[in-house]
Amino acid sequence: MPKPQRTRLKILVCGMLPPPYFGHSMVYEVLMASEFAELHDVTFLDMHFWSYAEHKQLTITKLWKMLAYLAHYIYLIAARRPKYVLYAISFDVLPFWKDLLFCAVGIALGRRVILHDMGQYAGELYDSAGPLRRPALRWLLNRVSGILVLGRAQRDAYSRLVPKENILVGRAAVADSQRLFRRNNTPAESQPAQTVRVLSLAFISVSKGIWTTMHALPKVIATAPHAVFEFAGPFESEALQQALLAFVSAHNLGQRVTFSGYVSSALERTQIYRSADVFLFPSNRDAFSLVLLHAIAESLPVVSTFEGAIPEIIEDGVTGFLINKGDSDGLSDRLCQLLASAELRKRMGRAAREKYLNEFTPQRFAERLEKLFQQLEDR
Repeated sequence: MPKPQRTRLKILVCGMLPPPYFGHSMVYEVLMASEFAELHDVTFLDMHFWSYAEHKQLTITKLWKMLAYLAHYIYLIAARRPKYVLYAISFDVLPFWKDLLFCAVGIALGRRVILHDMGQYAGELYDSAGPLRRPALRWLLNRVSGILVLGRAQRDAYSRLVPKENILVGRAAVADSQRLFRRNNTPAESQPAQTVRVLSLAFISVSKGIWTTMHALPKVIATAPHAVFEFAGPFESEALQQALLAFVSAHNLGQRVTFSGYVSSALERTQIYRSADVFLFPSNRDAFSLVLLHAIAESLPVVSTFEGAIPEIIEDGVTGFLINKGDSDGLSDRLCQLLASAELRKRMGRAAREKYLNEFTPQRFAERLEKLFQQLEDR
């Protein structure tokens, strides 16, 4: 019996492509290179509001960009006539008003708007909202056709705000770095054979748990003097950078700790992962971190936290360890356990790679999106 023909949908995706490389932009890079974008008529509106330097700041440049993007957005709806608008929404206070405007215009023009929420804090915004923002958020949530979230944990942020059937779980993916960059093309790190490298690659900030790590380091290094730590990524602020450097100096950690800065390319990122033996991400506030997917794609065991959808990526005791947020003692204990056993690291790394292949490849991502959009079509 022949398979039923798939409906070729017209979809306008509003988000951001790299550079810079961070969670949102990399999700859309994968989406636009996936089979899903080939099966459907997908147009991408690349809106570059976000930057590390001006994060959460309102500037004249951003206002001009907003007007230009809004005009282009209206043009694309009129010219391409998409059935769906998949819109990457922020639930920070200032970006919310911009997102509300774009989504309201799409709804007014008769499009089926799907909010793509790559965070999990809609409920927090609603609870903290004043007499103007709360009804605005309610209005938006009641008029969109669905809300696409990154994991099952994010459903809780919406379950009291919208009908359950409007919450769509479509976990993200990353490209398979082992296929993109063969290992013989990556220069090996020159280091003593007994050294074990622990990598953290993230925005270096309080919310990503940097102080949880710092307070664990003296105990870990005293127990495992063969361990070295690399922190890759930009600092949240100059003040935080100076405080971290002062902590490292005060505890005589300079020979074991390096801050290597922003990672600017996929090849550089892959090389850094391949130089590591353990990946560290003790985040205090996260929804679904792509750095974890890059780590398990490279067969690295991970130490992270019970936060957001992280337990859907890292299986405690199988592909790594999970600790409670802010638990520096638990972090040091789990790191010491991994650093003491090459066999444990290897076993968890193999399980991590298998988890990636089964759930987080671009093909799996495309399949999930296809299923979700077909569910919308069947309504």
